[in-house]
Amino acid sequence: MRPTPSATTFLNVDLEIRSAHRLEGLVRALAPGAFALHEAPHFACLELSSWPTCVEAALTEFVGLIQALPEPARAAWDGCTQRRFDIGIQAGMGPSSSVFPVPEVVIRQLATVGAELAFTVYAPGATAR
Repeated sequence: MRPTPSATTFLNVDLEIRSAHRLEGLVRALAPGAFALHEAPHFACLELSSWPTCVEAALTEFVGLIQALPEPARAAWDGCTQRRFDIGIQAGMGPSSSVFPVPEVVIRQLATVGAELAFTVYAPGATAR
């Protein structure tokens, strides 16, 4: 059993994409900057190959990868039915509150690539996926 973390911390950002079309070309185009944690024909969950230390850095890096996609891969991205950045937070025993800001400029960047934002908070003692 993993010990309960003492402080609430940012874990990582997962990119979850769904499409009516196959996604392997898009997943390959995002490499080597990102890799698939899970990949099925019409769903993929990716993480950055780097290990960002804050929400802003992770989201900015992902947006940069998407903006740099070649045209066929960008068309596949635009055709996705879901483009979600899921911010993982591990809850700890303290402090009583924690803030993980997403600056306005980053929110605008997410809008330019048509992505939504979600938060997954793991309870103390729970194992992040």
